[in-house]
Amino acid sequence: MKRLMYLKNLWVVVVLPFFVSGCLKSKDDPFDYNVDIYVLQKNNEVDGVTEAKFATYIGIYNPIGDLASAEVNGPTSMSMVKTGINAYETKLADNEFSTTLPQGVYRITAANSQGQVASHNPSIRIDKPLGKLVVESFEYNAATNTVKAKWLPVENANAYYMMYSLQSSQSNYYRVNNRYIYWHDKDEQGVTRGEICLDGMELIAGTPLKIAVVAGREGEQGTLMLESEPLYIKIKVNEESSVPQ
Repeated sequence: MKRLMYLKNLWVVVVLPFFVSGCLKSKDDPFDYNVDIYVLQKNNEVDGVTEAKFATYIGIYNPIGDLASAEVNGPTSMSMVKTGINAYETKLADNEFSTTLPQGVYRITAANSQGQVASHNPSIRIDKPLGKLVVESFEYNAATNTVKAKWLPVENANAYYMMYSLQSSQSNYYRVNNRYIYWHDKDEQGVTRGEICLDGMELIAGTPLKIAVVAGREGEQGTLMLESEPLYIKIKVNEESSVPQ
């Protein structure tokens, strides 16, 4: 199972994968499925007033494949869609976001092609929403092949990330493929800038790359995440540097 590491007062860090809350385990013939679960916040401006809406995101994936089905039962109605040979996730449409923070226990069930079933029962309870995320600068430097961002402190946030995904178009963007670079400063909450280098990320030439700044509120019963508007970069062929799309 892949986990985010806790880092403090660091601006440049290694690439870290999924935000993971647990594993699905089968009682009959042990096998594990990784579970990615958090609450996503979206802020909309309505007549000059910021309106926050929330939805629970759940992704299930098996690194070695063989994921035949998955379903979720919880406080709200949710449906899982298959996003690859070994992954399912909740697809969050605008009408699935609510002004009420999700609270309660979710039952996540998955099965492989042999009919073995695994289940997981995570509990989510978010105590406070996040404030407004203001990104002051967000740019790609082709000379150094890096992306730098500066942002203002976000109310109630205790962690910040830079998220990137190789599947970045609207038609094939799957949140289960997101990766996160992570800064953490619970004591001072003073992390307001970050930098990531695209060298060595095993990116595919010609693939659009979606990058966003993310503010988070981490607690014992779940994490709330708020994403900025994304920056798109396209990886060029022949090992050349990337250029903005």
